[in-house]
Amino acid sequence: EAFDVRLKNLVTGACPKLPEPKYCVDKTAYDIRKENGKKSDNNKYQKQNGGTCKIKDDFLSSIGITNNECESKKNDRFKIGEKWDCVGDTTDAKNKLCVPPRRKYMCLKKLEDIIGDNISDSNTLLEKIQDVAKSEGNDIIKKILPKYPCSEDVICKYMKYSFADLGDIVRGRDLLRNDPDQVRIQRRLINAFTKIYSNLEPSKRMKYQNDITNLYELRSDWWDTNRKEIWKAMTCNAPYDAKIYITKEGGYISPLTWTKNHCGHNDDPPDYDYIPQPLRWISEWSEQFCLYQKHLLESMKNCENCKKNSGECKQSVHGSCVDCKKKCEKYKKFVENWKAQFEIQDKAYKEIYKNATNNGGNG
Repeated sequence: EAFDVRLKNLVTGACPKLPEPKYCVDKTAYDIRKENGKKSDNNKYQKQNGGTCKIKDDFLSSIGITNNECESKKNDRFKIGEKWDCVGDTTDAKNKLCVPPRRKYMCLKKLEDIIGDNISDSNTLLEKIQDVAKSEGNDIIKKILPKYPCSEDVICKYMKYSFADLGDIVRGRDLLRNDPDQVRIQRRLINAFTKIYSNLEPSKRMKYQNDITNLYELRSDWWDTNRKEIWKAMTCNAPYDAKIYITKEGGYISPLTWTKNHCGHNDDPPDYDYIPQPLRWISEWSEQFCLYQKHLLESMKNCENCKKNSGECKQSVHGSCVDCKKKCEKYKKFVENWKAQFEIQDKAYKEIYKNATNNGGNG
């Protein structure tokens, strides 16, 4: 196999580590300080303010998130309730799939800058992809943490979806690959993998000779080999309290679930990159729906101060009925908009399921 063994001297510059002390006493103190630092990470970027959390002004810069690679992208791609693009072009022309704002405005600036001539080997490409992953991860933290300072797990959810989408881009199976910007990215990735292919030993090159145009199999093998290092780069700056939940078979009665801090930075990445992109997107859409619905319902709690009595609205707090009416109208509009999106996707996914069933699961 061309990529059956992990590459030696993998690039770790995307998430550099400080050198550890060599002597026993110093190393013991270093380990204790390191562990205490993890436990107190919460205090570094959060502070209690009347029972609510607020991110400290200098936290993002303190963990190295000062990059502006994504400033040209839509700043509200993680805005709760942001409408999905259900009219854009995907590779499935017959079925209009709704595209997450997170994916549509994904931070791919460094991927756009890849030039095939500058990629001489797999390690060089890995360094570039790690840079892309780290930029996307930092952008997620930068835009999500201030909104959810007490719910850091949301960071990991977005990261696992972006990681999987990056895997589809690298492997050439992304549903947006017909978009003009994505066409340029795919062209440059093909050039890079063509260079890597040409440098393979003849015996290893044999495996991929049936597809030297797009090199899909080579690209898939390359991703499988390097996905853990790419996940490390993406989660490099994930806060300690950002937990990811890993469920595996093996429990006596039911599957076992583990929680990993730092979004599982030092562990194997979540397997979402092996789930077909359309299924991931509909899962993400449903999560967004529930999150926004919960937000709107909580905002209407004060409607208890406006109750109907003998056909008339009676308010116990001044202005509560007017406020309640506005929030009810907002909720109604939300349901109508997302119902329309659901109907579009319901039709598309039924067709996808039908095709997959007719093709024996290979659709």
